[in-house]
Amino acid sequence: MALVNHTGRAHNLHLHGAHRPEHDGWEPVPPMSESVYEIEAGPVGVHPYHCHLAPLAEHVARGLYGMLIVDPRESGRRPRK
Repeated sequence: MALVNHTGRAHNLHLHGAHRPEHDGWEPVPPMSESVYEIEAGPVGVHPYHCHLAPLAEHVARGLYGMLIVDPRESGRRPRK
């Protein structure tokens, strides 16, 4: 998963779920640069992520958040047509 920062402010990607600590998004991604987060999807469920830099509430209010949905391998959702 890559975060490409096209803004004039630093951002990051803080993941909720199982992942290696070095890919937890604590380091800021400077303006006009990018960072790659290596994660293995799991455990099964819904895992939020968001920008974790101050002011946090402003970043979230501007839409810098989302959800990572991890389906079970054997009984995942049916593909969309």
